[in-house]
Amino acid sequence: MSSRRRVAAYLTVLAACAGVACAAQPADDETDVAKGNATANDGPGEIRVTTADRDTIAREKSTCPFIGAVVKLENVAQRIFPIFSTRDANGRPLEDPLGSIAKIRDFGNQNGGTLGIVLETFALTNHLCMHGDGQTIDKACKDKQGLTAEVPKGYFSLDFPHSQGAHAGHSGILISGATKNQFRGADNGFDAGKFKGLSDRAEDIGGELYLTRSAIGAYVWANVSTDPQAKYIGHNLTEAVSADIKAKVAALVLNPGDPRDFAARLVAISEADHIAGSAGEFGLLMTVLEVPGLRSDKGEPVVKLSDVRAMFEKKQLPAGWQDRKWSAVAWVGHTTGILKGAECAGGRIFDPLHLVCKKP
Repeated sequence: MSSRRRVAAYLTVLAACAGVACAAQPADDETDVAKGNATANDGPGEIRVTTADRDTIAREKSTCPFIGAVVKLENVAQRIFPIFSTRDANGRPLEDPLGSIAKIRDFGNQNGGTLGIVLETFALTNHLCMHGDGQTIDKACKDKQGLTAEVPKGYFSLDFPHSQGAHAGHSGILISGATKNQFRGADNGFDAGKFKGLSDRAEDIGGELYLTRSAIGAYVWANVSTDPQAKYIGHNLTEAVSADIKAKVAALVLNPGDPRDFAARLVAISEADHIAGSAGEFGLLMTVLEVPGLRSDKGEPVVKLSDVRAMFEKKQLPAGWQDRKWSAVAWVGHTTGILKGAECAGGRIFDPLHLVCKKP
């Protein structure tokens, strides 16, 4: 089943289950919190994790700055983001950690927000495979860097370097490795040298450094265009595939539509266009960290550089995150803005996008 069809089928189930308990979703009373023990039906069990355990998962496994920050939240008493595994205590459960789709969706929808649908779509498509027992190879997980087993319904793998979503042309800030089958968490969980390539693009606004969408887009272009393994329109793709992806990227920018559909379309494109994949990832960062009401001299939304560094380096959400309301529509706007910025930086303005690039 294709990623897009999988998302549609799963979201149909979610809609049917609205307001009732669904077996596919982990509930608080369905888990045995003894470390590494599975539930009675041999599904994933919640595992007790220490502060050090969460730090290890965030540094070595959950190499998305936002998810890494969520993993590091320690207020387990409120069950913000419990960690699960299908392995028992003798099977080193922390090597194959899982998250709850219901929990990450609820987190994104806090305070009446709508970002949860984006997080859910990524979880369902880019993180549907885990290590498992290493013996069984599920069809959906064939050739997925050692992640050979499909995750149980209602969960997603927290092993991001080995996931379907990992791609060439990445920033190198949280992931190291030259090729996809070599990807791993960056040494010490953060590469300061790689981050400098991003921080050098910040601009001073009122005495503090901020990053704009176009600056992040230029950074995406610099990473993808200098990686010989990367795929994007006109590079490492056949002429026919390039033409197809070009039309789909144009449709994304010109007719983004519903955020749920946009997210599924973006994921489908990202395997062949790493610029689009990176734009979606940094669009998430922009959505979570955007400074409300503040704009650059050119009218662009901005994020505070210190907040960006804290999320990458310390896996730390911004101050006051509990009171924020994150929007899926805002994510669509940030993603398309970063995508435009990347294409403008590369001088790749092609019809029918009709992108307008403002020269400095």
